[in-house]
Amino acid sequence: MNNENSTPRKYQRYDAAFKRSAVEHWLSSGKAAAVAAAELGINAQTLKLWKQQQTVVPVPPAAPRPLETVEAKNRRWRRELAGVIRQREI
Repeated sequence: MNNENSTPRKYQRYDAAFKRSAVEHWLSSGKAAAVAAAELGINAQTLKLWKQQQTVVPVPPAAPRPLETVEAKNRRWRRELAGVIRQREI
């Protein structure tokens, strides 16, 4: 392989605003990803990746329940269990 005449590949960098507008253009046009990407001069897989990255929403961790709430549920379940046991014995 002769590398004397080959030049290093230059990658295009796009800012967040362009990525967001490209995805909006694709989704609002109703066209296939390949068609919308060709109109914008980018790869269809790149456009799909940008859409995936924009739709990822971080899920906040569940808030811990107060101990009083958990204890109240346990007391209620114990009462119900005691009632069921009494009914079964009858």
